[in-house]
Amino acid sequence: MIYTLHGEDAFSLSAEEKRLTTDLVSAQWRSVNLTVFDGQTARISEVINAARTPSFFGDRLVVVRDCPWFAPGARKKKDDPEAEANHVPDSGSSKVLVDLLKEGLPAGCNLLLVAPKAINKTLSTSKALLEGAAAKPPRVLLREFPGPDPYKPERTVSWLVGYARDTAQGIDQNAAQLLV
Repeated sequence: MIYTLHGEDAFSLSAEEKRLTTDLVSAQWRSVNLTVFDGQTARISEVINAARTPSFFGDRLVVVRDCPWFAPGARKKKDDPEAEANHVPDSGSSKVLVDLLKEGLPAGCNLLLVAPKAINKTLSTSKALLEGAAAKPPRVLLREFPGPDPYKPERTVSWLVGYARDTAQGIDQNAAQLLV
């Protein structure tokens, strides 16, 4: 399964990444079955090879943090050295990624892509991602974490109060308003 978390709410992205990592990989085999890449420096081929590597006594998880492959501006211009330095996928790498998103991964192998921005729906990689999420059964789980709405601070206050209650901490409504 391919899990994709995206959006501008860094706190929720991080919390969901931690939850998925805990749920998908047992603690005793985490050192063997968990691989983490920095999306700014990782090559698509490295990530795909790691994701297709068979697991060892349980499910395998490959995490790509700060994944730039679906974000606005993630299209490489021809002979652009800056894009090369930033590991923006070229047409060959994009095709390999699109194929992976269309085919899915072997059983026991999971890929978690964490993108700190909204998805650019015009990219071929993003279209394949959305197709995988719409497939029956889905090959991709797509979850968005939008940033706080500056025009609706009351939503942020209610979220903060709810989060504090869920974590058994508790916070007064007035204190939450002062924080926001």
